Amino acid sequence: MNYNPSFNQEGMMNYNEQNPTKKIDITDAIILHQLYLMISDWRGIQKIKYEYREYCWVSYSKLLIELPALGYKNNANEKEIKSKHDVIAKRIKSKLINTGLVKLHVKKDLNSKTFWFITPEGLKVAILGKKKDESALSFNDKAHTKALINTRSKERQTPVRRNDQL
Repeated sequence: MNYNPSFNQEGMMNYNEQNPTKKIDITDAIILHQLYLMISDWRGIQKIKYEYREYCWVSYSKLLIELPALGYKNNANEKEIKSKHDVIAKRIKSKLINTGLVKLHVKKDLNSKTFWFITPEGLKVAILGKKKDESALSFNDKAHTKALINTRSKERQTPVRRNDQL
């Protein structure tokens, strides 16, 4: 569970000023930031290439567990969980995808999975605390995705000590 859900207030306000017909609210900004954190922090995240971009899989269940304020309860029955999945899926589709902040690709097989790609415009809203250089966010999607995945994992890597080095 994310104990301190956060969002880029300045990024959300700038986006809403530039896109008055496609405004997002605090909940959308928190969801977008959480997607960014989940995609950039998970080392073993499942990825696929689609239209020259690398999309990452994040389950609705995991998103709801990380953000329980959206209404997910650990003791919820299967019907309640399914309806929460539908609610969060509709919200992401109506707000984040239709505004162009996130793109999705559904891989249909026995277990259909939704894969996510945060667009450069979405990164401007999702990333907290750093001054964002416009040129750094406008490079091609392939480099953008690699940077997105690698940025946080490099920051958090610590050297592993073997027993013989202690």
